[in-house]
Formats: sequence, C-alpha cells, structure tokens
Amino acid sequence: MLGERLRGARLMAGLSQEELAKRAGVTKMAISKYERDIIQPSSRVLIKIGKALDCKVEYFLRPIQVRVEGAIHRAKAGRAQRDRQAVYVRVAECVERHLTIETIMNLRRPFEMPPVRCEVHSIDDVERVALQVRNAWGLGLGPIGNLVSVLEDQGIKVCLIPGDVGFDALLIRLEDGSPVIAVRGEVPGDRLRFSLAHELGHLILGHTPELTREDEKAANRFAGAFLVSEQRVQRELAAWGPKRPLNFLVMLKKEYGLSVQSWIYRAKDVGVLSATEYTRLWQRLGRRRTKELGEPYPPERPKRVRRLVNVALMNDLISETRAAEILAVSITEIRKQYEQINAAFV
Repeated sequence: MLGERLRGARLMAGLSQEELAKRAGVTKMAISKYERDIIQPSSRVLIKIGKALDCKVEYFLRPIQVRVEGAIHRAKAGRAQRDRQAVYVRVAECVERHLTIETIMNLRRPFEMPPVRCEVHSIDDVERVALQVRNAWGLGLGPIGNLVSVLEDQGIKVCLIPGDVGFDALLIRLEDGSPVIAVRGEVPGDRLRFSLAHELGHLILGHTPELTREDEKAANRFAGAFLVSEQRVQRELAAWGPKRPLNFLVMLKKEYGLSVQSWIYRAKDVGVLSATEYTRLWQRLGRRRTKELGEPYPPERPKRVRRLVNVALMNDLISETRAAEILAVSITEIRKQYEQINAAFV
C-alpha cells in the first residue's frame, strides 16, 4: 500500500525513480523496492522522501480508496505512459477528497441517469438525446450559466487537473456507479465547458473505453447540442446576415460559453450554413483558426468539496488540519478562508 502511494506521489511530481533517489539520498534500487513493497523505508528515509516530493508522511500511510481503471480517456498524441499514469493518480486524489468529505458529512450524492431514449441510429439522433437531458434536468433552452455546478448538482464529480498534463479529459465510473469527469483545468472556459459536455455525452450515450471515431463524433455533437440547442442556434443566428460577421459569434460566445469555432460547427450541423458557406468561413479564419477569437471565457471551478469542508469546519466536525489536508492547502489559507466566512455573517 505504501509503495503505491509513493509511486503515485513521484508520478505527480514528474520525477523518475533516479531523480527521486538523488533528492532523497538513497539508491534508485531502493526506490524501486519501496514502490513494489519489497522493503519498507525507515521513518528517517520516509521523511526525506516526503520532503523530496513535498508530501507529508501521513499521505504515504493513508489507505487507497480509488483506482482509476477503465477510463474513457482522450490523450494527446506523443504523451508517455508515465504522463498518463500521473493523470490517473491526480484524478484518484481528487475523487478521494470528494469521498472523504462526503463520508464525514454523510452526504453521498448518487447519480441517476436521466430518463432519455439513447437509441442513436444517426448523428442527428444525438440532438434529440441532448435536448432530453436538458429537459430532464430542468435547464430549459437558455444559456447554461455554470456547467460545473450543473454536473455537481446531478451527482457527477468534477476534477480539474492542473498543468500541461498531456490529456484533454477523461470519464470514469466508480465502483458504486458514480461518474467522474476530469478535465485539464488550465484552459479557457469555453474549451473547458465543451470538454465537460463531451465527456457527459460519452456517459449519456453509454460509450465504452474502446472509443471509435463515431463515438467521438457523437460526443462532439452532443456537447454542442447540450450547450446550445438546435432551436436556440436557429433563433440566435436568424439575424446573422449574408456577410457572416465573426464578431456576431464573439458576442454569442460571451452569452453561451461556446467558442466561435464551435458556433461555426453548430451552424453547419443545424443547417444555418451550407457546406460551401462553411468552407468559405473557415478560409476567412485562415491562420486565426489556431487561436480562438474574442476574449477568453471565464473558467469555472468545482465548489462542492470546498463548500462541504467549510460547513464541516464551521460545525466542528473536522479540525483546521483535517480541512487543509482534504483541500490540499495550507492551514494559513484555511484560517483566512474561515475568517472571511465568519465576517460575512457578522
């Protein structure tokens, strides 16, 4: 158990066994044996390893609750297996934080698949499924203000993975069936929202880890249709004149949190743009197609874990130290946050 924790912490730190060995003052062979649980490090060595990995010793001794297996994973080309494993470890850490505070608060939120007909015989059927999900969740036809909050309210755990971690997004199901969507966090808000909606599409449409090209097309179509329904596309683009000004789409991006490029795809999908107009519009974009038009859409962040930790802290269910451990922040930050909450109620 300790070995698996140690290996995970090393992967998250982006270190090889040799690099960790040098920092901790031990041999590479020793690190290898520690990770395979062949031998156990002494307390003194474990403290050195913890310092080298910026981890508390308690982390290595904590039981592992989650293993990321059977993930629907979209990795960037050329990324090493070690990078992918590091992502899995980070996702598992995020899920463990969810499970820990939910257990303390006795507030496990089960996910219920919305009552929709998921028979998809053509790509156009995906439009219907996306609309049924919106209706089942009471989202109406307008813009979705905060997609992360919508997913968390439905019992879907959302994890944002920091840094250039070599993947766009992944979807997993825990042992109890609870879905987890993890996305790369350091991207513009419109891209983050599309990735979340894309993985939701894989979930709703029942895709397996052995993704096909058609599965990816269907998930992309679902994402666009879920964020902006066909009816809204038709209504919003009714005034999009024959010259097709791109600034018009920049304004819609601000309102719906859907990128300009995704709006162009949606316009083609629902028949607002002909194939010829679609091609001509991409030609107008030219080199700019590698850079999204307009100001970046504000990023969204998960709030459920932090909110539950704050409630537990205010009700003396956990200590400041425990709160800091769950949120992976310093005690100083916890105290500052606690003071701000108390000041708000004065």
